Amino acid sequence: MGKEDPYRISSEYLLLLRKTLTAQQTRKLAQDIKIWCRNEYGMPEYSKDERSYIKALTVSFLNQLVPPTRD
Repeated sequence: MGKEDPYRISSEYLLLLRKTLTAQQTRKLAQDIKIWCRNEYGMPEYSKDERSYIKALTVSFLNQLVPPTRD
């Protein structure tokens, strides 16, 4: 069993997102989240720990929103 994700989205919220958003809207949301992360990660006033938190939160959310495909 894998390590539990500390940033896990509640299943109710995730289900609501999946039911409400179209595939195109989900892709747009994922793109917006990536842009937000890139902008926030580059802010000089954040410490290394805060940047790590931003990145971990973003990766976690994106993996739950749009699970990686298996090749």
